[in-house]
Order: sequence, then C-alpha cells, then structure tokens
Amino acid sequence: MGFQVCSQGVKCLPWAADLAQGLLAAAPAPIFVEDLSMNPHLFPALVLLVAAASASAADWPMWRQGPARAAQTDEAMPSKLQLQWSRPLPALRPAYRDARLQFDGGYEPVVVGQTLLLASSREDALLAFDLSSGRELWRARADGPVRLAPVVVGDLAIFGSDDGWVRAVDWRDGHQVWGRRALPASRQLLGNQRMISVWPVRGGMVAREGKIWFAAGVWPLEGVFVFCWDAATGREIWCNDRCSFIYGKQPHDGEALSGLAPQGYLLLQGDELIVPCSNAYPARLKAQSGELIEWQLPTAGRLPGGWFAATPAEQEQAKLKRRGLLTDAAVNTKRHEDKPRAEGEDGVRRRLWCAGKAWSFDGPWPQFEQPVHAVVLANGHCVVSGSEGRIAVYAEKPQPSPKHWSLPPVPTPAKQPLVETVCKAMGPMRGWVLLDGAGPEGFLPSLLAHSAFQVLVLGGSPQLRAMLEERRLYGERVALVEKLADLPPYFASLVISDREAGQVLRPQVGLHLQWNGQPKLRRGPLAGRPPIMAIGRRRRI
Repeated sequence: MGFQVCSQGVKCLPWAADLAQGLLAAAPAPIFVEDLSMNPHLFPALVLLVAAASASAADWPMWRQGPARAAQTDEAMPSKLQLQWSRPLPALRPAYRDARLQFDGGYEPVVVGQTLLLASSREDALLAFDLSSGRELWRARADGPVRLAPVVVGDLAIFGSDDGWVRAVDWRDGHQVWGRRALPASRQLLGNQRMISVWPVRGGMVAREGKIWFAAGVWPLEGVFVFCWDAATGREIWCNDRCSFIYGKQPHDGEALSGLAPQGYLLLQGDELIVPCSNAYPARLKAQSGELIEWQLPTAGRLPGGWFAATPAEQEQAKLKRRGLLTDAAVNTKRHEDKPRAEGEDGVRRRLWCAGKAWSFDGPWPQFEQPVHAVVLANGHCVVSGSEGRIAVYAEKPQPSPKHWSLPPVPTPAKQPLVETVCKAMGPMRGWVLLDGAGPEGFLPSLLAHSAFQVLVLGGSPQLRAMLEERRLYGERVALVEKLADLPPYFASLVISDREAGQVLRPQVGLHLQWNGQPKLRRGPLAGRPPIMAIGRRRRI
C-alpha cells in the first residue's frame, strides 16, 4: 500500500508520498506529507485516498455505479456479446409485494477489479465470484437478510443487513475489517417472515470521499436513524435521530405523528442526501450535517412515492419530473379511489448509459431465458441478473464453451421418529420453532423437509450453518441465533429444549418438548386474561 511500519510509527514510502502530495495539493491548509509518519490519525484517510486514486475507473462500485445513481459509465458496451459463464442462484423473495417497496426483488451486481459481489437476502450473506469464470471466491455472512447491494471504498466492501449490523470486509478475500451494530440495542422481532432487528439497515448505502451514508429502522415510532460514518474505520461522523416523531398531515386529511421510513437506496445530489421513504416522498437532508431539509407524506392531491429515485445521466436532464430526480412510473404508482395515480417515466430504472448510449435491460442477451432484473457493465464484462436468480456474464472475447454452473441436487432425508412426534403433536400448523441446538444428527434437515415450520436454532455452530447452506436450507426456512434474551415474547409455536425457554412460547397453542420427545409444557391462556368467548360479547337487546 505504499506504507511501512517502523519504530517511529507509519512511514510513507516515496512513491506514495508523491501521489499523496498530488492528491492533497488543493487542500485549504498546508499539509506536509513528510509529517504523516508522525500523525497516525491521517493514515486511514490517506490509505483510502491512495486506493481510490489507483482503483480502475471501469469498476461498478455500488448500485447504479455512483453516488448520484445515474447508472452511467464511460466504458462502451462490447460490440458482440459472447456468453462467458452463467450460474443459477436461489431466487430472492422481496420483503413486500407492493411494487413501490420492491427494492430487493433481485440480485444487484457490484464489480470491483475481477470480483463480482452480490448481496443475498436468501442466504444472509455477501457473495463474491470470479468475474471471468464464475467460481465462488468467498462469502461474508450476516445474521439477517442482506437486502441491498454493498458499496466498495478502497479495499473495503461495506454492507448492511436486517440484523441491524454494518460490516466492512476486504473485497479481495472476504475477511472482516470492522463491524458494528448501528444501534446499541439488540432487540429483535418478526418482520417480513424473518427474525430481524427492530432497526434493520434498509436505507441502502451510498459512498463518497471516504464516507458512507445509510439509514437504520423502518418503523418511525420505534425510532429511525440516518447515519454518516467513516468508511475506513466505521467511526460515526453524524447521526440524525430526530426523523421519527414528526407531526403533520397524513393521507385523507388526517394529522398524526409519523416520520421517515427508509427503504431503498440513498443517493447524493450535490450537497444533499436523498433518502427514499417507502411509500412517501424521498426526504432531503444536508449531507455534511444530517439536518433535515424536507420531508412530506403524500397528502391529498399529491402523487405517490416509491423506493426508486435517481439523478439523471446527461442525456436525461430534460426528463426530470420531481425536483431534479428521476422516478419510474412502474414504481411510483398507486390506485387511489377512482383511478390510478402515477408519476415518472416508464422504464427509467431499467436502462444504463454506456459511453453516452442507452442500453435497455431487456436485451436481447444470448442464451438468457428469464426476465432480466439488473444489468451492469464493468471491466470489459457485462453482468446480467435475472429475476429468478440466474447470473450471466458476457464479454467480447470468443468463448466456444461457456461455463454453465449448476446447483447440486439436495437429497430428501427420511422422516425421523422425533420429527414424527413433532408432526403428530403440532398437526398441520405453520409457525415458528425454536431449537436449543441442532439436536440429533439429521434431525434438522428432516424437520425442514417434512414440515412447513420456520426454525431458529439457538447457539448453532459455523459448521452447522455451512451444512445448511450447502443443502440450500439456510435463510428463509432456518437461521441461527445467539441469545434467547434478544428474541421477542410469544413468537414460537414449538420449543424443543431440555432447559427452560422463558416467555417465547405462544399462549393457547405453544408446546415445549424435550429432546427425548416428552412434553415439558403445553401453554394455556395468559395469566389474568379473560375467557376467549367473553371478548367482544355484547348483551342482546
């Protein structure tokens, strides 16, 4: 990296000093490179400056390429697209059905050097593949769905997840450099059919000048937080924690407390930070301080909001609709009372600009037979992401025999006796199961194969997770948790444990079994609760 650790501290090598002098020449106050070795606090910032200066301009380091989300690159699309490889991945299930909230409907490629990065809400991980061959290089695991694409800053790929954490890994080998929870509390709840943090990171990251901006929390009355952090260290620069309890107009001319509900990718427009806010209009904050400039719900007579917003490429300036932002009519649409209401241009989110020319996501793309979700162009390769999970990479060089990766078959395990006991005790009920450990060998895959339960395993090992990932079970059906105290009360229909399970069992139907199959507790009504038939009973007149 051009630096050397010596007895006096960090010494800047000659070539790095020359580069740093050029980068810092326009600084408002004199900065002497020869003094950097005596000031270790400048080291992380200078590392990022040097790395940014040496990074390829042809990378695609974040969603829609840059902080303005214009989806444009100076690189030209290959004149003849030759399929290099294709690979199926498990299809993603978005958190919401509403089109205005489907920011996570498919894989969003990020490319740095010869590494392809894909965030997976299905496997709770950031996945890395070799751009030339499709071989999986590494995966950085989270404890909740990773719904939004990472940002690449220098040697770091930084991503957030529904477990409320932000993690920075070295994109070359996947080892974690730093990680921290956005909020100090670890409380969890059921959200979108998964166990997630009360403050999931769903305000997608944007990066510029060695900083990252993101948002945590989606329920205003639980607290919503917008952050700016230092990319190299994860140090907080500012936090706006005053966006949750805003009193004002609501739809249908009501008034109430509400606030930002960040879901979608943040973007930078000059000195302003734009925060998409679910069904409401995007909010505007000052990028340097976090001060809220503007935010409004769609009150009477206003058009609907949505998850997608972008600043325009040069060729799209004349198509601006909303205060300098491009919106998509397929996203910003809602039927309201007598007619559909919509705003934006059809298909604006489904194209990219390559050397000044617009390219539609719809292709055609050779040997690609499913609807296209996303397309990026980087380092001589065009990456196409399908809505059903297939990834295909094209380049101009001939490839007589493209590599077609496949998912290995997964055997269906036999129904174990303890699984038979569980199914008889619970019947056809769907719901959540909490296991204290994985149980006897083969029990967990058998339970998942022969029931519709969603399962949490308390205190599972990395080896257990790797096995579940190999069988494509981890994620939507089963996940690992560390602490019983973080889980919400009354969520589990079934607990299998030889220990006490606290208050996680559902009232009326909750069953606690021991690992030998013997019942330990059948949950009745909550203490102090009136009989169920008495609720809502009215006296006949």
